[in-house]
Amino acid sequence: MPILKFLPATEIETKFFRPKTKDVIEYLLKKMLFSQPELGIDDKPQSVQITKEFLESWIAQGLNLRKIASGNYPIDVYSETGYYGIDVKFMSVSNPLSKSKELMTNESSLLQNFKEGGIDLDMNFSQKQSDVILNKWKILLTQKMKRVTDIHSLKNIYYFLFVRCGHNINLAVASFDPSQIIDLSINQDKVTNTSIGVSGFLESKYGNVKIYKSKKRMELRVNYTKLNSDKKFITWDFNKIYTPKQVNLLEQVENLSQFKKYITTEFNNLFIDN
Repeated sequence: MPILKFLPATEIETKFFRPKTKDVIEYLLKKMLFSQPELGIDDKPQSVQITKEFLESWIAQGLNLRKIASGNYPIDVYSETGYYGIDVKFMSVSNPLSKSKELMTNESSLLQNFKEGGIDLDMNFSQKQSDVILNKWKILLTQKMKRVTDIHSLKNIYYFLFVRCGHNINLAVASFDPSQIIDLSINQDKVTNTSIGVSGFLESKYGNVKIYKSKKRMELRVNYTKLNSDKKFITWDFNKIYTPKQVNLLEQVENLSQFKKYITTEFNNLFIDN
């Protein structure tokens, strides 16, 4: 069994979302959209910019959870009454208009600071010690997860994966089973002088995991196309909420009353009229 098991979108809503959770998240989403810069006359639409810290706030506010202080910690938010913790991740599809049959995201770090476990990646890679690297990583991850579950009395851990694809932001949720860490193995077909493919972290159709020599990190990449076709996403469409306009702001500001009217119209379009 893989460590990560993705929940159907319907289960995400019934398991985590309160009746007004979506309303909270949509309100925070609108605040973020309002802060996006207007397009210049010759500008082309760009992907909406989001920070991982914003997403952590969305989840903490929408699910009434506590946030963890920033730092290298296995979870970002947790429930004091539900006994579960969440690791929030933000990933993007770099080319959503690609004609490729399968769209993959960029990579997100699963674990860094390998030196905490006494791992010298440069030496281990040069000596082709893939198993040594993975076995030490298993110990390090198991210890970190046990420490955080003990501190916060957690019974379950989940990954909340936000995936930006074009004008959509998508949320997939996967349960994390620490007992399966021991069963991770090397994907021998994905071993090079600079990286090691790891099997067993998630179903191969949903993505892959690699350890990188240069980055000194283990990283996760997910298959947007498969998760979407298997109905694992809750999706918010930016274009249905707000589309940045092409505006010459200097011209707007030159007429103060006109500029105030523009701001009011923009605000109402997001928060009042919708």
